[in-house]
Amino acid sequence: WMNDPNGFSYFNGKWHLFYQWYPFAGYHGMKHWYHVVSDDLVHWKNIGLGTKPTLNYDNYGCFSGSGFVKNEFLYLVYTGNHKEEDGSIIQYQMIAAIDEENHLTKLKRPIIQPQQGYIDEHQRDPKIFFENGTYYILMGAQNEEKQGKMLIYKSSQIATGWTFVSELKVKGYDSFGFMVECPCIQKIGDKWLLLFSPQGLEKEEEAFLNAYSNVYFVGDLDLETMTFTPDGPMKELDKGFDFYASQTAFQAEQNDKAILEGWFGCSDYSYPVTESEGWAGLQTLARELTIEDGKLIQRPVKALETIKDELVFDAEGHGVDFVFRYCNDEMAVVEGVPVSEMLNRSFYEVFENGDKKWLVTYADVALNGNKHILHDYSPEIDKTLTIYCFQPAPGYCACVLIPS
Repeated sequence: WMNDPNGFSYFNGKWHLFYQWYPFAGYHGMKHWYHVVSDDLVHWKNIGLGTKPTLNYDNYGCFSGSGFVKNEFLYLVYTGNHKEEDGSIIQYQMIAAIDEENHLTKLKRPIIQPQQGYIDEHQRDPKIFFENGTYYILMGAQNEEKQGKMLIYKSSQIATGWTFVSELKVKGYDSFGFMVECPCIQKIGDKWLLLFSPQGLEKEEEAFLNAYSNVYFVGDLDLETMTFTPDGPMKELDKGFDFYASQTAFQAEQNDKAILEGWFGCSDYSYPVTESEGWAGLQTLARELTIEDGKLIQRPVKALETIKDELVFDAEGHGVDFVFRYCNDEMAVVEGVPVSEMLNRSFYEVFENGDKKWLVTYADVALNGNKHILHDYSPEIDKTLTIYCFQPAPGYCACVLIPS
């Protein structure tokens, strides 16, 4: 099982990514960190175990956290998930350091204790950043009124001296659902990007429809008053079903962009197919984030160009397609021939025109659930295609087109 990206950083000439890992089964369990590295954010090499529960303070899992590079060390700030004998959970913020040989050393005591006024079990996911000579940690929490909040701590040193400052106030918003997970803050140019994964947002007509969403603001951060002033409303970073707990990388090379990784999954979802096979979870492709004309722009990292092969599909309809078609009342009669009658004839007997042949295929698949394997010629790419058509849901036809 894998979930949240953790400790994402550019260190010692490589991109280092950790992720939440339960090595014994394809479902949530006691969390470890797994470690991979890359030269280009596309091709990744397994390093192996990053860290595991070894201390009393993380005896029930090493939960999510972030990275910071200083003095030839990659510092990893994470949540120690501690379980008491009575079964209650207390979450502490811990720190470890990795040297240039990938050897990890943990500090054996917490750098941040649970804060009063917030639920002990729900203070986690520290994001460390540095601004104007001071280190800060932003983390998610749930207060005693069961509201999702973000907390700010500061220190003059990485491994000691952390003190609670206040909640991070977001102008126009009192709270975010019942819990905030995996907050992340990144300065891009002269603007700040605030990312987080709130749980319990009210659903809107076309927003926040998943179990939990990954959202963001672009705006300004005042570290004197601990206030974030958004330039616009809260938006979803990705409207796909499976995107959560995203994190930007620590990197000091470019201040006009950020590099993002996310969990290709979501809390409280089940993945029965992969879970039954002993694994579950993916990391997304890395994204490059910029702020242009006040808007957040997301692009695939440029190195993905190196693995492109032949054209598959483009916005103009050229190439090979993955298409969905719906069989509805308008298709009940095509060219004066009832669909039911078409289904009893061969495609070419009814329509010699290839386009009409497709309509018959869609009708048969969508109405009857039959599968079809066809061969056709695509003038757009000048190739013969093999077409696999199947029914993903009643009334629908899905076709996958592959060059023969």
